[in-house]
Amino acid sequence: MKHNKRVDALVRQAESQGRCCFGSNNAEYKALHRRLRVGELVSPYPNLYARSAYWVTLDPSRQTVQVAKALGLQHKNWVFAGPTAAAIWGLEHEWSIHHKRIHIARKYGQGAGSKTSCKQLKYVRMKEVSACRVSNLRVTNPARTLVDCGRMYTFEEVLPMFDSALRKRLTTAAKVELECCTVRKGRHTILRLLFYANPLSENGGESACRAAIIEAGFQVPQLQCEFRDPLDRSKVVRVDFAWFLTDGRTVVLEFDGTGKYVSPHMVGGRSIRQVVADEREREKLLYRAGVSGIVRINYEQLRLRKPLLAALRQIRIPQRVGS
Repeated sequence: MKHNKRVDALVRQAESQGRCCFGSNNAEYKALHRRLRVGELVSPYPNLYARSAYWVTLDPSRQTVQVAKALGLQHKNWVFAGPTAAAIWGLEHEWSIHHKRIHIARKYGQGAGSKTSCKQLKYVRMKEVSACRVSNLRVTNPARTLVDCGRMYTFEEVLPMFDSALRKRLTTAAKVELECCTVRKGRHTILRLLFYANPLSENGGESACRAAIIEAGFQVPQLQCEFRDPLDRSKVVRVDFAWFLTDGRTVVLEFDGTGKYVSPHMVGGRSIRQVVADEREREKLLYRAGVSGIVRINYEQLRLRKPLLAALRQIRIPQRVGS
């Protein structure tokens, strides 16, 4: 296919700015659409485009931000909200919540937009719409973003957002409580999320794991506890979760992401064999430090849920009756 130099420039510029591209006139839109038909481009949102080979390298959260950046140029008055705002703020969350949709804020009583509004465009209703600027985009503030997401999704889907917002110091519990007072429904849900939110959670996987533990009625673990080797006091191991139980036992749970064994950043140049050997030494230290039992859970076991719950019951973590 003969390439239009203007379209090539549009695509390059958009990628350099971390957004989707769009045409400014009918000729450019037609040229972009021709490339869409032959598979060179994808269109994640009506009249927005990206190179197919480039788009598949982005996770759904980054894809959402790239669409939002393009729409922000086209609609200067839009305020992005809900999961779209969460992605823009960089909050930890399950990518599946996006569903290729863009959420914007709209006041109660305002119309639903034009008849030609895209089905992928969803409105988050609120009494007053105020905006912060992030990456040159107008978005709801972090506290409002948490409140809206907390009312839209499950406890397990949103606790990672709360943890990461507090960890990054984007907001405070007090500010979230104030925003909670402005909504009509769902206040109890937000207050419950605040009660369990913990900035010590280091990533979304750990937050999701803790949320599953809480929802199943198990005793809430302590986070990022340190254990010192009694044979060498200079050696300290920090664990993801720990229970110091009334029967005298100390139980540790480690959440293992797949990156622990394949990511260059995580393994620090070590071979998989060395990583496994280091983990065994780590476990020996924990047992010497008085740990009674160690549970290892990976993302797949968390997703299936039953392996996680079975492991916690087997190691006798206290659980609410009827859970």
